[in-house]
Amino acid sequence: MLMENTEQPFACTVSSTGKIIWSNIYPMEMNSTFHSGYELTNGSYIFGGTTNGFGNGSTANDVFLMKTNKEG
Repeated sequence: MLMENTEQPFACTVSSTGKIIWSNIYPMEMNSTFHSGYELTNGSYIFGGTTNGFGNGSTANDVFLMKTNKEG
């Protein structure tokens, strides 16, 4: 479930012809954003981002890493 009025991390992969292979929104507390992503050698993905939904809470952004499988 997505929270209203918050930023939610989004990722997708696109084929060389522009077709979306998969896309996903990752529900997280408060405002969270991916800033970079990288495909690993096994086909899974790792993303880095910031959030104010945990850690220091709403007063400061924290860094997070998220790893997914091949389908995101």
